[in-house]
Amino acid sequence: MNHTIMVLGFIAIIFASTSYGASLGIPVAIIVVLVLLVANIVSAYNRMKAEKIKISEARSNMGVYLQQRFEEISTMYKIVQEFKNYEVDTLKQIIKLRQLVAQENMSFKDKTKIHNEIERQIPGVLATFENYPELQSNENFLRLQDSIENNEANIASSRKGYNDYVNRYNTSIAMFPSNLLAKLFNFEKEDLYETPASRKENPLL
Repeated sequence: MNHTIMVLGFIAIIFASTSYGASLGIPVAIIVVLVLLVANIVSAYNRMKAEKIKISEARSNMGVYLQQRFEEISTMYKIVQEFKNYEVDTLKQIIKLRQLVAQENMSFKDKTKIHNEIERQIPGVLATFENYPELQSNENFLRLQDSIENNEANIASSRKGYNDYVNRYNTSIAMFPSNLLAKLFNFEKEDLYETPASRKENPLL
């Protein structure tokens, strides 16, 4: 984009130097300043718009993994129920949280808190079921357990990518003079997908 601005400035100088440009009585400096000003505004707007699109795409990709998490937890609940004797209250609680996060009027920040609560509980659930030989001999359960663990890694990776885009965008709309343009076109600050406290304390969880 900087290259484009330089080209536009050069074109403005040439135009002002022509007989037609000179006949308008507009000084070369004013034409160049106006062209560069417009070009910078367009450049800043397009940059913020592109960053918003990246955030939307990253949020959508992360949503795929979050939906997969709920489907896997529901499947695990059905498998564990078959054994009757095992404690499934935690899985029930996670499914209830899933119903809460499905509410359309809930803010992204509130949904993040629920997702993080679910993420906090998952390691404990998996660790508990490791103590039951019957479950550990069930191939469907073991495959599902591996799938859940892999998906949690995907969620962590997608969250990092999402937060990188959000940090870049929030910095962009906070810096002068982009912040003036952000206010003009209603570019508002985006919320980060906060990392659960358990992962901050132990990133290997």
